[in-house]
Amino acid sequence: MWKKVFIVLLISTLLITGCTKEKEVDKDTSKDKVKDVSGTLTCTKTETDEDNLKTESTMIINHKNNVVTKVEETSIQEVEESYLDFTLLFSNGLAEKLNAVDGINANFSKEDNNKIKSVMSVDYEKLNVEDLKTSLGELFNEDTFYSSKSKTLEEFKTNNLADYECK
Repeated sequence: MWKKVFIVLLISTLLITGCTKEKEVDKDTSKDKVKDVSGTLTCTKTETDEDNLKTESTMIINHKNNVVTKVEETSIQEVEESYLDFTLLFSNGLAEKLNAVDGINANFSKEDNNKIKSVMSVDYEKLNVEDLKTSLGELFNEDTFYSSKSKTLEEFKTNNLADYECK
């Protein structure tokens, strides 16, 4: 049972690999021209566990000047019906702790008799990592995509997007 709960929480925090669409914008600042490069990276991943339960994840990563500014991850995970309510209760407890931190919004909801939808967004410009550490306590994990503010797009891809496909 705890394995299923752990899997739901793990899937809720993992991310993708992918492609990006970038645009360059010229901004005049005194004599120098500064180019802002920003874009959005959208990636998906589908996994099936040993119990043949499927998880579909989509991650949308916004970046500017090679720095990740916002991430939104949406996952729909199949769980055994007998564990659905318990898993949802546990997940909503985690969401409450995450939502107490500026810059993070997390929501878990029942999608079907055996599916849980999780949506988590992180606005890195507002994120306070120290508040996050305090709120999560022992649950804080340095390896999650929301554990640090200053992630370059390449670091983010390397650390979080290895198993994802971008379109």
